[in-house]
Amino acid sequence: MRTFTLVEARALLPQVKAVARELEHQVDELRQVVADLERMGVNTSRSALDKYNKQVEKEFLESAVRQLAEHLESLGCRLKGIEPILVDFPAVYKGQAILLCWRAGEEQINFWHDRHTGFAGRRPVEELLDDEAIIGYKPMA
Repeated sequence: MRTFTLVEARALLPQVKAVARELEHQVDELRQVVADLERMGVNTSRSALDKYNKQVEKEFLESAVRQLAEHLESLGCRLKGIEPILVDFPAVYKGQAILLCWRAGEEQINFWHDRHTGFAGRRPVEELLDDEAIIGYKPMA
């Protein structure tokens, strides 16, 4: 499992944000297709071909969402939520496994949590700045 310093995670964030924007777009499209399929289910005037085409579109979008999630995983991140998009970056602080945490809409990675508390246990990264191994550089005195 890859671990990140805060500097490394923040350097990767522009790429993660681009994937997150595409993921949000695909999820919105998927939500619309699912709504269309539900409407078609009660509308018998729609042809079987129309319904089949919508089903194929739905499957394509589901695949696209999976591929985007897998892309984040290939970068070493963990997609923890879709609405809103939550991404964790595994890290180590003073020998303990932690997760640097980013939520779509946040400008920067400013929070972390341990593996057991999750999003509800987010804390500011400033608490980690006493460990040069996690911040990725030696602070100036």
